[in-house]
Amino acid sequence: MSEMVERVAKAIHQERFGGKLIWGHYPDSEKACLEEARAAVEAMREPTESMISKGYDHVDYGGAHIESAWRAMVDEALK
Repeated sequence: MSEMVERVAKAIHQERFGGKLIWGHYPDSEKACLEEARAAVEAMREPTESMISKGYDHVDYGGAHIESAWRAMVDEALK
């Protein structure tokens, strides 16, 4: 499992259980969250037009600022 999928799964788990279930102790709920996280990350594979536009705002052709562009694109997706 990738680091990003696990990060998203933990966020889903936290949102769902509010810290009442500790990650690492409930394999069934964690497995469900990992499956949902994988689906969520996969759905974001193709950026929307507005995400692409925001990403270009943060890239220069002398040296791309990939982290800044990624954050801007995800922020746009979360609007």
